[in-house]
Amino acid sequence: MTSFDCRDNRSFDLASEAAKRIKSALRYLESALPREANELRNRASVLSVCMLAARVIEAKIPRETAPRFGAFIPQFFADLTAEVEKGAKATEADLLRYQEAISYGSTGGDSIGQRLRILSRRLVTFDPAFNAVLRTGDGDGGTATALESMAEELAP
Repeated sequence: MTSFDCRDNRSFDLASEAAKRIKSALRYLESALPREANELRNRASVLSVCMLAARVIEAKIPRETAPRFGAFIPQFFADLTAEVEKGAKATEADLLRYQEAISYGSTGGDSIGQRLRILSRRLVTFDPAFNAVLRTGDGDGGTATALESMAEELAP
C-alpha cells in the first residue's frame, strides 16, 4: 500500500482550513473503519469516501455516527458490485451512474461531484441521522481541491 504524507506536497499548507478539515475527516474515517476496507479497491473510491467523510464533518454530524458510517461503506460497495454484475438487468440508476462516473472520468470534477452526490443520498437513505450532508452542498471550502491534489500525487 502506498503511503502519503501531506508534507510531501509543497503547495499544501498544513495549517490551512482545508488541512484541518481533511485531518478531521481522516480521524472520523479511522473511527468508522477500524479494519482494512477491502471494498475500497481504487483511488476514485477512496477519494469519494474521504470526501463523504469530510462532508459529514462539515455538516457537524456527531462523531458517534462513525460506526453507522462504517457499516454503510461495505453495504454501498456490495450493492454496487451486485448491481454491476446484473449487467443489462440492472435497475438501480444511482449505482449505475456511480459506476459510470468511476469508469469514464474518475479524476474529473464532474465525476467526483456526481459520486459524492450519489454517496450522500445513499448514506441518508441508509441512515437518516446523516440528513445534514444533503445540505452541505458542493461548496467544501477547498477540501475537495486538496483531496484531489493528494489523489493525483498517489496516481501511478
